[in-house]
Amino acid sequence: MKPAVSRICPKYKKKILHEKSPMTAKMVGKPFREMTRPDWEAEKVKIMRWCLRVKLAQNYWLFGKVLESTFNKQIVEESNKDPFWGAIPDKNEKNLLRGVNALGRLLMELRQSYNEKRYESDLFYIEPLKIPDFKLLGQQISIVDERKNFVHFVQHSLSVNVQPLTEKTELTETNIIVPAKAKRKSITSIKAKTKVKSKQDGEQGSLSL
Repeated sequence: MKPAVSRICPKYKKKILHEKSPMTAKMVGKPFREMTRPDWEAEKVKIMRWCLRVKLAQNYWLFGKVLESTFNKQIVEESNKDPFWGAIPDKNEKNLLRGVNALGRLLMELRQSYNEKRYESDLFYIEPLKIPDFKLLGQQISIVDERKNFVHFVQHSLSVNVQPLTEKTELTETNIIVPAKAKRKSITSIKAKTKVKSKQDGEQGSLSL
């Protein structure tokens, strides 16, 4: 069995990480697709779910507002050629998209967790995946714990009172006390610029999430 290790040169891995947009990062990595870890197809949905959870934990206020803005609508990435992560327009029915829509489904799954758990520690405390060689730049990926960072953001950005936290403290509305004025300010001053496309995606195929 081949080890699940990417053979891409560390120099190019760093370049991918330093790109400012997903598209340019994709273009930098495109020539090295054949060097991707051999179990990528089997593990890619798990890895994408983990990445989205980390993205929410590290950008909770902004990304959370983007998820909220979609309400309970279908989230679909309309693509011209990727029927797995997104869905592509049907050749015969212009209002129909066909594809697995894996990214859209993962975003809707994350939105449900966000709406149901909101300030629970699970949203800020992300354990590494239990897959072989789950590494970044040769280093084993460890727990991502953004609880204290989020509390500090609330405390300093919105001028709120925060009760002292311990390692086991749950982030609840009882220990994050936001004044009414600060709540109004937070809603009106933070505007997410990301556009999330909502559209009927038709037949999506099967995907175990």
